[in-house]
Amino acid sequence: MAAGPAILISGFTAAGKTTHARLLAEDLGWAYVRALQSDARVLDWVRAAHASTVFTTSVCAGSLVLGAAGLLDGLTATPHWSGYDQLAACGAAPVPRRVVEHLDRRIITAAGVSSGIDMALRLTELLADRTAAQAAQLMIEYDPQPPFDCGARPKATPEVMDRIREYVTPGR
Repeated sequence: MAAGPAILISGFTAAGKTTHARLLAEDLGWAYVRALQSDARVLDWVRAAHASTVFTTSVCAGSLVLGAAGLLDGLTATPHWSGYDQLAACGAAPVPRRVVEHLDRRIITAAGVSSGIDMALRLTELLADRTAAQAAQLMIEYDPQPPFDCGARPKATPEVMDRIREYVTPGR
């Protein structure tokens, strides 16, 4: 694979060496996604950076920024489960998977935060090899065994969804 910088947009954070990367890294929270999706400077930067990356990846709402930049047009992709409609509005086809790869386009998207670890291990395999990815997994002791089976929207009960609405309702 060709060498180049890697861009990681996680929600709205990017690992890179540009002014925009710092801006993206500092702007945390869903409220900033819309601003980034309509910021021509950010979208131009994402498109320009993608032209020279080995992979352009996103975690969580970062796929909405990639979509707004036109990188996901007509592709399947995954955001955090609460962003499916917003991602579809960007021209992508949201799918309920933890990681979605389009290796021919050098794009990988990951769903929520924990999916980012899955994607990072896959990137390690792609950029190094399977043994390196397995070694990384063991080094961080990534062996998920959650106490509940509610880590995906279809598994959530109405009670859990009501609680989420309580958490995200402004003014509470």
